[in-house]
Amino acid sequence: MRFYQNQLIYSASDFIQFMKCHYASQQAYQQVHMLHQQGLTAASQPASIDDTIALLQQRGLQHEAAYLQQLKQQYASVVEIEHRDLATAAELTRQAMQAGAEIIYQATFLNGHRAGHADFLRWVAQPSRLGDWSYEVIDTKLAGQVRVDFLLQLAFYSDLLAHEQGLLPQQLHVVLRQQQQASVALHRVWAYYQLHQAEFLRQIGQLADQDLYPVPCAACQYCSLQSSCEQRWQADQHLNRLAGISQVQIGKLHAAGIGSIPDLAHWSADQPIKGIAGESLARLVHQAQLQHQAQQTGQAYVDVLPIEQASRGFGLLPTPSPHDLYFDMEGDPLTAGGLEYLFGLLLPPYDRDGFEAFWALKKPMKKPRLRSLLIE
Repeated sequence: MRFYQNQLIYSASDFIQFMKCHYASQQAYQQVHMLHQQGLTAASQPASIDDTIALLQQRGLQHEAAYLQQLKQQYASVVEIEHRDLATAAELTRQAMQAGAEIIYQATFLNGHRAGHADFLRWVAQPSRLGDWSYEVIDTKLAGQVRVDFLLQLAFYSDLLAHEQGLLPQQLHVVLRQQQQASVALHRVWAYYQLHQAEFLRQIGQLADQDLYPVPCAACQYCSLQSSCEQRWQADQHLNRLAGISQVQIGKLHAAGIGSIPDLAHWSADQPIKGIAGESLARLVHQAQLQHQAQQTGQAYVDVLPIEQASRGFGLLPTPSPHDLYFDMEGDPLTAGGLEYLFGLLLPPYDRDGFEAFWALKKPMKKPRLRSLLIE
């Protein structure tokens, strides 16, 4: 989301962010407007990036670059759109499409309030306004499987592409972590995309005036707002700070007028809440009382629960032995093919001195390290 030539422009990332978290979209909308009023841009106010996110971005660029080199070996005509100005890059993309380039890297589109930068466009023998050919979008992703948000992002680019070539592409293509390509027919997601795209365009301009509260979601771990949201939830003693509670249960409690841990701690477990079983409600109320008491006194309170059944959970473990060994391993899922780089063994007396580490920082080291662990 940014201003370009005094017009607010939305990207595919803005669309996906809106679907995941309206609060994050609102904050981005307000930030962009504030910077525009001050004569600044988002680029002049770089955001701090978590080390994990920075690593993901680096691996993503490497993955994209590797696929680009693969395409250069496979196709004779590969055009790279390198101009940073949005309108100029869009015009260069249009010229490359009209010339029939086989591959267009960093294809750029600008249509009204929407803009997009597709990783790749690939020539296909499907007639369009361009001639006897048209294009389909390819995007590179580090994930091991296709996700819905990937397809919606590709549908966004395909929508913009259709304005240029007068034809919707038939397929969406994702190049996953192992350089394997997955293809999905656009018609399978088109209606879903249109529904949410219309909702996005309808609501995005109204975000500044809405009183939104952050709600935890799957995108939190990669969001720059996570720290500030965590602080707000902690200060508010929000129900999402309660151990063992679900978002569905939080919704049911909110509907009953219970909005915080102190509220729930003072609730009588005998007073039913619609949609929450009595046993579950009693457990949540008791947990809220423990956490509220800890908040008030600064001391942690722990209830040791009785063992209900010896035939499940920890009850299935054998009787502890002085010869027990504890084994664990750590892996890097972002390395191509995955890499288990650390095998750890904890020996009696089960303290720091009893820990043995077997490192395998490169794939050829995995087998000998694991073998030495098993033999020793």
